Amino acid sequence: MRDSAGFRMGPFELFDLIGLDISYPVMESIYEQYYQEPRYRPSPIMRQRIAVSLLGRKSGRGFYHYDNGAVVAVPAPAAPQVSVPPIWISQRQPEAHAAVSALLQTLGATLDHGARPSDNALCLVLPLGEDATTSTLAEKLDPSRTIALDPLYLHGHRTLMQTPLTTPAVRDATGACSRVTEPPYRSSTTAPALLPSASWP
Repeated sequence: MRDSAGFRMGPFELFDLIGLDISYPVMESIYEQYYQEPRYRPSPIMRQRIAVSLLGRKSGRGFYHYDNGAVVAVPAPAAPQVSVPPIWISQRQPEAHAAVSALLQTLGATLDHGARPSDNALCLVLPLGEDATTSTLAEKLDPSRTIALDPLYLHGHRTLMQTPLTTPAVRDATGACSRVTEPPYRSSTTAPALLPSASWP
């Protein structure tokens, strides 16, 4: 959010600044005040992090590591050295399809322009308001070779999302293509309550 959307800090930086011991009870309170509305349900991972004192800056570790209150920089992982198969891009969002096609061509990717992906193509969905799995199922794609790319933030850090069945080879091929030029990507899976998104590998 900071690097792509221009926010002062992302949600996990904010959790670390406030401290999970403070923010988690607030999240639980909001959840109860809205009569247990599912969209406000706190992630169970938050309680687990509190139990092991991963509170944020005050404990020296949270979603980030800290040394004297400053974030310890973690070097970005090297791009995987793998061959990239042809990439088929979802056409459900025409504007996003055009923008992502142009981006991937500048990165030197080979595109599969078929109405449906060929048997060896990597499938790239561009969800707006959906997760990778929902988009994959809506388009009747093979989840083992499908990755989602957030089409809203193509400049700055790009966010890639796996389905729970995305193979490591597909994940690495997508990451290799995305990392041809800076900036790097961030990844997440779409399994429920997996927080936070983390850089591969």
